[in-house]
Amino acid sequence: MRTLFVKIFLWFWLAMIMVAGTAVVSLHAYLAGEMEGTSVRTVGFQNPVARMAVAILENDGPAALAHYLDRWNDVSGMCQYVLDEQGRALAGQTLPPEVAELSRRLPEPGTEVWRHSPHSTYVASRISCAGGNNYVLVSSMPPRPPGLGGPGMPPGPLRFLWEKPQFLVIILVAVILTSGVVCYALARHLTNPLRELRVSARQIAEGDLAVRVGTGVQNRHDEMGELGRDFNFMAERIESLVSAQRRLLRDMSHELRSPLARLHVALGLARQQTAPQAGAALDRIEREAERLGELIGALLTLVRLEGGQVVSGKTTVDLAALVRSIAADADFEAKSSGRRVRVLRCDECPMIGVPELLHSAIENVVRNSIRYTPENTEVDMTLTVGSGEGELPVVVCVRDQGPGVPLDAIPDIFRPFYRVDDVRNRRTGGAGLGLAIAQQAVRVHGGIISAANVQDGGFMVELRFPLMLGSS
Repeated sequence: MRTLFVKIFLWFWLAMIMVAGTAVVSLHAYLAGEMEGTSVRTVGFQNPVARMAVAILENDGPAALAHYLDRWNDVSGMCQYVLDEQGRALAGQTLPPEVAELSRRLPEPGTEVWRHSPHSTYVASRISCAGGNNYVLVSSMPPRPPGLGGPGMPPGPLRFLWEKPQFLVIILVAVILTSGVVCYALARHLTNPLRELRVSARQIAEGDLAVRVGTGVQNRHDEMGELGRDFNFMAERIESLVSAQRRLLRDMSHELRSPLARLHVALGLARQQTAPQAGAALDRIEREAERLGELIGALLTLVRLEGGQVVSGKTTVDLAALVRSIAADADFEAKSSGRRVRVLRCDECPMIGVPELLHSAIENVVRNSIRYTPENTEVDMTLTVGSGEGELPVVVCVRDQGPGVPLDAIPDIFRPFYRVDDVRNRRTGGAGLGLAIAQQAVRVHGGIISAANVQDGGFMVELRFPLMLGSS
């Protein structure tokens, strides 16, 4: 209920329903007012009848008037009443309350008063004679049969709606359904470009820099089309800049390898031609050259992984044996600095993957933990395999006993060359590429890597993989 599509659809549809409901209610109120209200009109409907009735009354008396009115009522289906100015029936009829009330509301001569109700329509007019007498003629008309018009009835379609008010409900329902379809199409038209932009933005965030929004958005001639074109321009610029950066790193790494190889050759010659006293300095030069070689190799690996280039094919990997092997090698190296690496749990897990990349990802995380765990403490490793209900049931967890990382810096530790001040610095070794390489290697296998501070002390990194089983 919080999506933009639902909001637009409901707001537009609610507005249409309110407009349709207001129109139907107003129409019904208008018809009811027309049929049940009182209106004053110019004399025209019953003027000839009134003149004839008054002439018979004055020439032949009340009995002749009563006979005339009875005959007229039989022919026309209406009831006629002739009253004097005091409201008395001159033909001796019993007056309905509506007739008596209407006779007291007469305007000036020459006009008619119409009184409408669902059951009858009353028309009253004042007649002035040459002798100075004034009379009132009131006609009572029964409701007309369906489909027939007549005095007091609304004309055309309004008369039809008044005679069959259920059609007002049908019209209202039809308007609501039609407006729902129109509002749905409008909301879909407005939100489809946003949905496509969101999908494209997520793909770019996942590393697919070649993605662009489709021509359906680009070719629009409104603000959505401008947004789509700006998005594609932005994506092209990002792809160009990132590609240039990767190309620079790759070219630099390749160009540095040749001088580094020559440096190793020169170092070997220098050992042969210099005095033994220079051995310590040469050893230092050799260590720095090896470190530079490792950095160049790590850069090349990172560039290949970010560019989606996997140098070797995937095969069946015994992940449990790989974890135990990495732990054994790391424990052997960590003993020299008073640290240990333990495997607390290691479930069997054959899976499909690139052995070199899996080894690099796990080893980089373990070596990183060894650097920052205090002396006389352990780095704990676990490999657990879930029931398969989750998307990433295979979890390799590495935990150290170090000081941890500030919360706001945790998302940045997987960036190349990133270090946390006062905790991870150059004195601990490493160039800040290990976790970046681990993240890219995990992504190649469809997994994710995450890190968090442990509540009772230490820092934990989790590598999660999908359960990609081999042929076994």
